[in-house]
Amino acid sequence: MRWAAETFGRRFAVTSSMEDAVVAHLASTALPGVDVIFLDTGYHFPRPSAPATPWPPPIR
Repeated sequence: MRWAAETFGRRFAVTSSMEDAVVAHLASTALPGVDVIFLDTGYHFPRPSAPATPWPPPIR
């Protein structure tokens, strides 16, 4: 993750589904504020009417 953050900077992003919170957390450790792209595999609960709360919460 650190290599990707140093190599790609703000162009670095990770993909995530409901089971990948650890990957998103590790990426945010290497690059705070990293973009996380949610993959809708069709196996998740129905979409809520309100926007999802970011997970994991931003580390400050």
